[in-house]
Amino acid sequence: MRHKKRVCIALQTGLLLGLLLILPVVLKSGSTAFAEISPAGPSVEEAVKAEDVNDSFRDSSLGDSAHDDSATDDDAGVESESSAEAADLSSYSTLDTGTYFLTSTLSGHRVLDVAGGSVGAGVAIQLYGRNETAAQQFILEDLGDARYAFKNVKSGLYLCYPNDVSCFSDHPRLTQRAGDSDAWGFAWHARQVGNGFIFSPVIDDDYAIDIAGANDADGTQIRLYQANESTAQIFTLEKPKATIIAELAAAHASDLADGSYLLRSAKSRWRTLDVAGGSKSSGANVQIYALNASSAQTWTVSHDSDGFVTLTCKGSGLVLDVSGGSAQSGTNVQQYASNGSAAQKWIAVKDGDSIKLISALDSSICLDIAGGNTANGTNVGTWSDNGTSAQRWSFYDLNAQREELDMLAQQNAGNIADGRYILALGVGKTKVLDVCGGSKDNGGNVQSHASNMTSAQQWDISHDESAI
Repeated sequence: MRHKKRVCIALQTGLLLGLLLILPVVLKSGSTAFAEISPAGPSVEEAVKAEDVNDSFRDSSLGDSAHDDSATDDDAGVESESSAEAADLSSYSTLDTGTYFLTSTLSGHRVLDVAGGSVGAGVAIQLYGRNETAAQQFILEDLGDARYAFKNVKSGLYLCYPNDVSCFSDHPRLTQRAGDSDAWGFAWHARQVGNGFIFSPVIDDDYAIDIAGANDADGTQIRLYQANESTAQIFTLEKPKATIIAELAAAHASDLADGSYLLRSAKSRWRTLDVAGGSKSSGANVQIYALNASSAQTWTVSHDSDGFVTLTCKGSGLVLDVSGGSAQSGTNVQQYASNGSAAQKWIAVKDGDSIKLISALDSSICLDIAGGNTANGTNVGTWSDNGTSAQRWSFYDLNAQREELDMLAQQNAGNIADGRYILALGVGKTKVLDVCGGSKDNGGNVQSHASNMTSAQQWDISHDESAI
């Protein structure tokens, strides 16, 4: 029995030791039997899941960061491209829209011209002497982003080039076209060179409008050629004469008011613009003559809606006209029946206290007294503006002066009564106003003379209804 009791004790001791050895393993394996009594904390499975979430979060964060970095790089690229584009645009010239001649800087100053003045599509552009026709005038249109187009005034077609860079090396001729086909380009860049511009197709700035062989002759081909900034590729934009004159008239429309005037020469206030012999005939000559305030020297100034002035002679109803409509300096001026032509239109430009009258035929010529002479009968014509007093005029406003004189007469009407008087002169009144020799002829001279109480020294004074 004692032996069995020892055996039982040994077994119990062994079993207890076994349990103690097994317990850590069970705890490590996550046995549910012990989970309920184990301290609060994540299980191994939960820990693994948490690690996966953390890894996922880190990957996501890294991914977002990488995406942001990529986006930043892209944005920087766009900004860089935009800046580059802005820089490129800044190298081009900004032009004012309007109508122009594309004028060569070669010595002849010829202009781009549509051959034969044609309105047909595909007609070639050539170099030609300026003649002010619509076939040589181009409307400059702003296409935005420093791009411009040239539309011919006569044909309404655009200055075009082949829309294929590969053929530029063949130096293709420029033509006029509708600009509605992908086969033809009509947009140009402009870059300033000296006092002019070179014009390049927007698809390749390495080429420019060029005068073939720099040949300054009528009919020379206009083509594309490698840009070299030579005088054969430099053009100026010049406004037509009619545009310059119209702008000048509009700018000075208020320099002179409408009204009736005597046109007195700035060389002598006693010499005025006069119709020779007081003629009422169309074609009668206009001259300088002593001031007499007659209707042959009275001119009515009127402006049209564009600011041009017409001068009408009160005595004849005819207007101041440049003979033959010639724009040449030295052409005669006459009175002529009104026809509304440029030969009868003037621009009154204020110059200090005087006015110069510029002809609407050419802004460089104005009304001029021949040789600057002020003798009676001196001829009046046109001459290049030289700034002299022979080309400047004082406009004496008859209406304004008459109103002032009427008011002055009315204010002083009571100073002397109607009646017969001897008009004594000077201090002491020993001399009186006298008709020389007692003459009764028109033109008889009036003088001062000792009083003799004759009828030649007696004067009847009377007032009219205006108190004069």
